[in-house]
Amino acid sequence: MIINVLIILVAQLVSVQGGIQMTFKYAEVPSYNKEYVTEPDMYIYDGDKVFLNYSVIKQFPPTTEEHYVILGASMGEYVVETGFDLQLPLCEFLDLGMGYFSDLLGFDQDNCPPKPGVYGNEAHVFAANDFTDNFPTNEYKSFLEFKNNSEVIMALCTFLDIQ
Repeated sequence: MIINVLIILVAQLVSVQGGIQMTFKYAEVPSYNKEYVTEPDMYIYDGDKVFLNYSVIKQFPPTTEEHYVILGASMGEYVVETGFDLQLPLCEFLDLGMGYFSDLLGFDQDNCPPKPGVYGNEAHVFAANDFTDNFPTNEYKSFLEFKNNSEVIMALCTFLDIQ
């Protein structure tokens, strides 16, 4: 039941044409596990492109989950829940039609969990039309984390303004 609701939510977010303007400010990698990945190189350029490069040293366990959340800023802290908080097994996440994450991460459903190798992208663009016209103007933090039980494999953050 919950998966059906999430699929509908994602479909609505992706299908509604937004009239908003997104500007990415910066990216960071708050944590990564040296047993599984090399230190990811991640940065923003041209205000709308995300560069990501990393190597998988050891295949992620099949029980790996992906957690994606978007938080809005209030008084300089990213604490405002936007309602976009999704945690699922990694390969199910890719099944949801979250193709832009496949593009960003450099692997897809056919290689999930990712086998050892070099992954990433050179110019991933998050399209403004992925958001609805009434998405509130604010500063946002998007947080993408890969975990196996309580062990963090890799965490990625981007910070952006939506006008």
